[in-house]
Amino acid sequence: MHRSRWSGTASSRVTGTWPWRRRGTTVRGVAVDALNQVTVTAGSDGIVKFWKFDNLGLMDNIEMDGYIAKMVAHRESGMVAIAMDDFSVVVIDLDIRRVIRKFAGHKNAINDMAFSPDARWLITAAMDSTVRTWDLPSAKMVDIFATENAVTSLCTSPNGEFLATAHLDDVAVYLWSNRTLYSHVALTALPEDTVPTEMEMPGPQLNLEERTEDMEGEPVQGSYVSPDQISDDLVTLSLLPESRWANLVNLDIIKERNKPREAPKLPEKVPFFLPTVTTLEGAHFATPKETDGTDKVQSKVLKLTNVDLTPFGTLIMDENFAEAMSMLKQLGPSAIDAEFRQMSPDFGGSIELMQKFFVFIHHWLEMRKNFELVQAYLALFLKVHDETLIHHDELHESLRTLETSQQKAWNEVEMLFHQSLSVIDFIKLQGL
Repeated sequence: MHRSRWSGTASSRVTGTWPWRRRGTTVRGVAVDALNQVTVTAGSDGIVKFWKFDNLGLMDNIEMDGYIAKMVAHRESGMVAIAMDDFSVVVIDLDIRRVIRKFAGHKNAINDMAFSPDARWLITAAMDSTVRTWDLPSAKMVDIFATENAVTSLCTSPNGEFLATAHLDDVAVYLWSNRTLYSHVALTALPEDTVPTEMEMPGPQLNLEERTEDMEGEPVQGSYVSPDQISDDLVTLSLLPESRWANLVNLDIIKERNKPREAPKLPEKVPFFLPTVTTLEGAHFATPKETDGTDKVQSKVLKLTNVDLTPFGTLIMDENFAEAMSMLKQLGPSAIDAEFRQMSPDFGGSIELMQKFFVFIHHWLEMRKNFELVQAYLALFLKVHDETLIHHDELHESLRTLETSQQKAWNEVEMLFHQSLSVIDFIKLQGL
């Protein structure tokens, strides 16, 4: 029989005993769930039993196909890994009390097992000197390596960054780094008969010359670079912050709100020699009203008439739309507003330039890139040049073409939204 005892304080007491099926059965593992409601015991007779923690009542049991050698639990996920005498590993879910995974591949007795902190991987070590990593969601082996001496015990760090191992006939503890945390590793499924690569044991010093020679024959695996657009069927957004484009159409409101109530007043400048005026009553100092007005300060505001095209306008006319979009991304909201205003014929632009801008918008709608920027730029352009668009018939045809492209783009976005919402609703109804 197996006896559970609470000791170490004055209130020590025996909480209970769990009887086994027959006399002489050895307990190979004990685990308790995260809520301390269920106790799981595994015996050498191949039976896993579930006990009620408070009243010691037997709730359920599972008869395995062979004898049990070892058991390890992961309380946070409610899973238990059991090593069998036939060198296989079985994973049991404590909530449903059923076998959910079975892994086979070791050629000798399993010494130790460990779950990753997120319970995605199960790492096993056996007397065949191999360490295998099993992916629980896919039920496949994703990594395997061999060591000179068999691993007798292993454990993962709380954040999953390191794996600590102890080896046969060795008094040292070795740390292995998890490469998936700082580089891209393709975790593809490996066949059970994969020949493991013998790894060099970590040491206190690293011979860089020898390590370089060993790595010359290894394939170089470059870092993963995300493409600009995953698929032509998807709408891709730019990665610009919302403050760069969301308030483009409200710039006039923002400027009016931030405008000071009273204009700053400059102190009156007193000249060194005060002007005098001679009258019948004698000479006296002249007042500002009596001056001839020749000292009026000229306005320093630049009138944007008859000026050349801006660099952005030149790119639009040359249909270099990629460079034009890159330039707009680097400008602030006020600079973008100034660029768009200078496209009007009254400020150095032309009707042809405005038509080219519509082609620029149509190009990016067809490319399905920078979708939110295109919508913000188009809204600002229509607001700034509304009078010009109404009074020039040459722009009406371009507007009709752009309207068709805009409607098509929004219909595709709406379809993608509805498709995603339907999938989410289906998952909720199925309780997945």
